[in-house]
Order: sequence, then structure tokens, then C-alpha cells
Amino acid sequence: MSTAADPIDEPKKEDNIYSSGELIRPSILWLLLRKTELTAKDIQEALGLKRQTTYNYLKELEDKGWVKVEYRQHPDKPHMNVGYYSRVKKKATKASSKKKKSWIYPAEHYLENLAADADSAAPDCEYCDGDVKTAIIEKINFGIAALSEKKKFLQGMSDDELKSFLETNKHFPGPSLDVLLLTNDEFSDFGQQMKQLYANTMERWLVENKDQHDENFVVVGFFKE
Repeated sequence: MSTAADPIDEPKKEDNIYSSGELIRPSILWLLLRKTELTAKDIQEALGLKRQTTYNYLKELEDKGWVKVEYRQHPDKPHMNVGYYSRVKKKATKASSKKKKSWIYPAEHYLENLAADADSAAPDCEYCDGDVKTAIIEKINFGIAALSEKKKFLQGMSDDELKSFLETNKHFPGPSLDVLLLTNDEFSDFGQQMKQLYANTMERWLVENKDQHDENFVVVGFFKE
């Protein structure tokens, strides 16, 4: 019989899949992706963080080179400057700028970067740091952060607000989240069709040269055992 002091009763550190920071960082990045720029107070209120905690994470993201801050005069208080945070987009190198941007990264993409350093790896993967495992995990966390915000959004609705929301959006697909278990052939076919859809979307965006959205989002994940 084991006692409370026995190691078997103590959770192992590696069993703790998610730390708070592991989800707070991508949550901040997700907010900045949707809103372009926000103040620390905006982020603090959106995520329900303490003031100092918010600044600590923003400083960490600044140090990583993922976020930048620009100080501008307060619109109502001329003697006060306000910091506006936004994402830092990585600039592609000359060698990589000719490559077609892809949103669905095949295994070959990551294999090419296993031996690359942080400066040359994955210029179109904004939060990769040149570490392939970290890049994949960061993408997963980013998706979790986006879904978590939608969960919070729905949970905060009254019955009447939910009915109005669904009536307004009934002509669009969703809200929906499906998890599919596929055979190898189905997995390959589904992935190829999604890649073509992404390619068409990216081509249209590049032609129209637009950097705008209506805050609709789709989370797509492909994982092969």
C-alpha cells in the first residue's frame, strides 16, 4: 500500500501537458492576429490576466521577436503616451521569397528545416524559431487559443443572444468542429483537396493584395500516426 509521500502518488512534471504560459502566449498572438494592434490593457481585459502578468508575457514575446510595441500619444490625454502592440511579420530571404507560400506544411517542409538555424528556417512560419518540434507545438497551441476564445464567446451568450447569433449566421457553414478518423487513402485524398483549396485562396489574396478579414476563422489540422 502506498502512502501520500510515495512518489507514485505525485504527478510527473511531463504529465502536465499544458502550462498557463503555453496557452497565454498563443492567445495573445491570436488576439493580435484578429485585431492588428492592441494596448496591454486591451489584452489584459480580453484574457482576464493581471496587469503585471500581461506585461511579463508581452515582454517575453517582444524578446522572441514575435511582437513589437509602438508608443503614440493618447487620443484624450496629450501628455500621455500609450503602447500599441502588434505582431512582427518575418521577412522572407531572397532564396525563399521565390517559393510559393503554403499554409499546410508537409513533412518535407519540416525536414528541410531540421538542420537550419533560427534566421534561415521557415520564413513563412511566423513563430517557428527554427526548432521544428517547437514550431509544430506552437501551431497546435495557436489553434487551441483560437478555439478557446470561441468557446468563451459562446459560453457568455444568453439564450436570446445565441438564437440571434444562429439566425444571423444560418446561411454560412458552422459553427462547427469535426474530428475525423481516416484511412491512409482517405487522409491523403482529403489533404490534397484541402491543399488545392488553400492554394486557390492564397492566389486570390495575392492577386487582390488584401490584408483584411471579417474575423471568420477555420482551424485545420492534419496529423498522421
